[in-house]
Amino acid sequence: MAEFFDNNLILDKGETLEFPLDEQSTLIECQRMRPIRSLSDVRDFAFVRDWIMGFDFPESSVAGRDDDDERIRLEASGEPNGRYQYTGTRFTGNELLRLILERWGGRMMELTFADFVVPVGSTVLITAPLAEINANTVVVAGQLKFTDDIVIRCREIRGN
Repeated sequence: MAEFFDNNLILDKGETLEFPLDEQSTLIECQRMRPIRSLSDVRDFAFVRDWIMGFDFPESSVAGRDDDDERIRLEASGEPNGRYQYTGTRFTGNELLRLILERWGGRMMELTFADFVVPVGSTVLITAPLAEINANTVVVAGQLKFTDDIVIRCREIRGN
């Protein structure tokens, strides 16, 4: 049976653990449901990074111009912007935040461990729509499965 000891998640071989945990779980101290108040709270998720990198024109590309004709021409034509291409109507930051809040109820799951280890034969399933794992070391020798977006923050990540 899974244990939480010295801020480490300890799984037995062959065990499956699903997050988010029930509030009565003995492991609940590693999990926190964190409110989303701004885009900076979710800035590391791929869809937000893509929105920032792919749809924002750098200020330097339009600086010093008397008007925005060039910027409007680029947006309308769909010409490349870096490694991405403008593909249509762009949400403003406030619109994107509103959509995130509506879609995911304004919360994300944060898991915090000293080390996060999924041993051979074990499975960790993360079903929260927005999940963040924070640990010094992440070792996945078994299976780490997730159903939506995940961010892993660590100093080291490796397989078995």
